[in-house]
Amino acid sequence: MTQVDLDDIKFDKLDFTESEFQSKEFTPPDRLVLHVRNVSVLRMGHSGLERAAVIGQCRLEFVGVTRSKREVHQYRGEMTQNDFYPARQEQDLYEQPPVPGSQTFGMEGIQLNPPAWIDWEVRAQDCKIYPEALNRRPT
Repeated sequence: MTQVDLDDIKFDKLDFTESEFQSKEFTPPDRLVLHVRNVSVLRMGHSGLERAAVIGQCRLEFVGVTRSKREVHQYRGEMTQNDFYPARQEQDLYEQPPVPGSQTFGMEGIQLNPPAWIDWEVRAQDCKIYPEALNRRPT
């Protein structure tokens, strides 16, 4: 089994491609919480980056948020088909100027309600990751 230290999981080692964004909570003025399932934790392997584990359920807490926008590609039918309505932009707040120390966090994955593929960009001062269930993968 691969050893993954929950305290050492950093945002830049996460892969959201197979993730499901379940819900979001925006608390003014600058806090965004996302509930996400099936986030892959990557590590450097023999042939490059490989999946070390999957976080079955986690909470991402962004603080100091100055931008949160998504490009939403809503499915027309079954999520197994690549048939989408025209893409639309969504924002959680009016964009603010960046503050010192902020960075951009990028994610992509499936939004459950309504079913859609999303590209999400959050600019914030920090992101904390709270894993609730870790499924380890053998090496």
